[in-house]
Amino acid sequence: MKILILDTETTGIDPETDEVIEVGAILYHVDAQVRLASVSTLLYCDSNPAEAVNHIPATATQDGAGAFAADAIALINDMANMADAATAYNAAFDKPFLQKIGIDPTTWFCSKDDIIWPRSTRQGANLVVTALDHGIPILSAHRALADCGLLADLFSRLENPVQVVEQAISRQQSPMATAIALVGYDNRHEAKSAGFHWNGSAKQWEKNCRLCDTDSLSFLPFSVEILPC
Repeated sequence: MKILILDTETTGIDPETDEVIEVGAILYHVDAQVRLASVSTLLYCDSNPAEAVNHIPATATQDGAGAFAADAIALINDMANMADAATAYNAAFDKPFLQKIGIDPTTWFCSKDDIIWPRSTRQGANLVVTALDHGIPILSAHRALADCGLLADLFSRLENPVQVVEQAISRQQSPMATAIALVGYDNRHEAKSAGFHWNGSAKQWEKNCRLCDTDSLSFLPFSVEILPC
């Protein structure tokens, strides 16, 4: 079994108005737990409001660094055709950006929402925290290929990687839902420890989950409201 690990760096969080400025991909052999091929490229942008996060100055994309972008995207699509599925850590974010630049694998799963990483101290944590929980050193982050590498290293920590990936793919048939933690200020730490994040706009602790996983939420030390997406 092979999967295509994908990641993007962007100028913002809205695929309608923001742009992809870097894409990275690793073709990963799940059975052997090894990387088969990798590629990354910068893409041209006029400006990068997210430079403080991804450390990619717009001038770098304008000075020939993105000259091979079309070839790199074509190669990534070739890798996608060889893979049984594509994945990203928080696929809901990366997928629409990738579609925008012409990368659109047929089968997807989310490495954040569809896999329970065995050593995670907090399920649903960001990629860096999850990698550190599994003893993976962080040499670089918030660059596309570096983050793909962290995810590849996580898959290499799994004892039954094929089974885990097969289960993650099958879970795509279950629709997404939003779980809302019914906690007060004094026990907000319980929601955070369970992988919920604070939504400042809605003033609530919430996390995305599959409807097939909602039964497990009944074991939490607080009540949860489930809202289908």
